[in-house]
Amino acid sequence: MNSKLASFELRGLLSYLVTRTKLRFLAKRSSGSTKTTVVILDQKVDLDLMDLEQKYLAADCVREPENLIVYRAIADSGLVDTFMDVGANCGHVAASVINNYTQVLLFEPNPKLAKLLRDIFKTQSNIAIRECAIVDEASVGKLSLTVPDESSGLATLGGTDLSKQYDHVHTYDVRASTLATEVEGFSVKSAYIKIDVEGFEANIIESAKT
Repeated sequence: MNSKLASFELRGLLSYLVTRTKLRFLAKRSSGSTKTTVVILDQKVDLDLMDLEQKYLAADCVREPENLIVYRAIADSGLVDTFMDVGANCGHVAASVINNYTQVLLFEPNPKLAKLLRDIFKTQSNIAIRECAIVDEASVGKLSLTVPDESSGLATLGGTDLSKQYDHVHTYDVRASTLATEVEGFSVKSAYIKIDVEGFEANIIESAKT
């Protein structure tokens, strides 16, 4: 194993789990304001506290430290210089690894979250944002994205009916493209690809083929 990878230790997991538990299971979503403004990377951004993912972002701007340690270790070991986040959501991961990678490419089809990403990272020269869903060649074009208001992380493509599971959902027509198409013009000879797309991972891998 690469010696730098082996030397990394996981820290902050307990505090992360405590915060996550409080926000997800103990906090009453109906109480208090549903909006807040926070400063992330020196930018003031407005967050929707009805969305659990943005609620996490407002609390500590850190998600999944057990994964972040791997992302940072891979960068610091010199294995890759580009980080691709397919399903970037509201930028938890990107904000945590922005200083570790020369180039960070974010792919997010939800127009509400894509705007949030642009607000957060508008002064970051090593960030590129693509407002689109990444799919295989057969699905290129327009797709329907269904998003539960209470958690944007549970969004699904293809018109899946989530109305029976959640009280409030939004549906967007979004652009769908392949990963190979969207990375044209970027140097991606060495890249780590994080995929979080609720079951469409195989499509993403297929879409990377040129």
